[in-house]
Amino acid sequence: MFRMLNLAKNVALSNFDLSKPFMLNFAVTYHCNSRCLTCSIWKKKSRNELTLEEIEKFAKENRFSWIRFTGGEPTLRSDIVEIAKVFEKYSKPYFVSIPTNSLLGELAYKRIEEISKLNFRLAITVSLDGYRELHDYIRGVKGNFDKAIFLFKKLKELEEKRKNLIVMFGYTISDFNVGAFEKTFNEVKKEIPDIKIEDFHVNIAHISKHFYSNKQLKLHQEKYINEIKKVIELRKGIGFGVISEVENFYLSKCINYIKTSKTPIQCKALVSQIFLDPYGNVYPCTIWAKKLGNIREESLKEILEKEETKKVREQIKKGECPNCWTPCEAHPSIFGNAIELIKNKF
Repeated sequence: MFRMLNLAKNVALSNFDLSKPFMLNFAVTYHCNSRCLTCSIWKKKSRNELTLEEIEKFAKENRFSWIRFTGGEPTLRSDIVEIAKVFEKYSKPYFVSIPTNSLLGELAYKRIEEISKLNFRLAITVSLDGYRELHDYIRGVKGNFDKAIFLFKKLKELEEKRKNLIVMFGYTISDFNVGAFEKTFNEVKKEIPDIKIEDFHVNIAHISKHFYSNKQLKLHQEKYINEIKKVIELRKGIGFGVISEVENFYLSKCINYIKTSKTPIQCKALVSQIFLDPYGNVYPCTIWAKKLGNIREESLKEILEKEETKKVREQIKKGECPNCWTPCEAHPSIFGNAIELIKNKF
């Protein structure tokens, strides 16, 4: 309860003390064993990534209520459990989220199981972008669908034991699978009969030069709108809850974003959250390739208080950035705009 209240406090304070974002989006590695069509991170020759000692120093100096470990494939880092422990010890987050492609199978499970013993809420999203043949095609690895089902089942069993654990499928809509969500859901139901629509976190693909390295991707097609509307329709009747409400709001605003290519609410990058890459480089977010500094050379506080950073923050406030609606940036922005959004709802 204390950490939840602390998250609420930090969400509010981040709007006043701009050197204290409450959310850290941290790519712990760019090593990846997928071969995705929607992303080219796996093509990167990732070297000289932050060591555990450097990460511990960073964690000691900075506190975040919400941390997202991403990649690459986060479970490929042999010290991912130790990294989580370092942040648990010093940052004391309320909420930690980790996506996984499931390809490490039992090893991924063991590492997630260890992390789930720590003192924070843990959300795991198992990537699943289509029915069996389609998912394996998009991910570039034969048998990936079956591994995703295997890991999801095991983690759901663990969820029964660990009340701090939330397990979902992560489904990214792209030109490769638009129109395939309902078929995917029905095929998963054959494997997992008690699967529910709320077990799927759905988002739309994005282009990013410095993160996904996927400038070749074509996005924002009008046909995405029908897919989003179908997902919204399927989600009707889901009970009230913070996660459900945020998911519903995100999906509803996806339609605005697809139509306009403009972020549908005030973006809170560099206010609510920052993006840290595996080499220590700090960016406003995963989408804008605007390097602000490196934590190996200066503290995060120094980076966030630089005049250049202040100018970038103003540009974001005015919408003079690439504009996006990816969950990495949308979710902290939704929380950062919580008061205004509650007013609009009621």
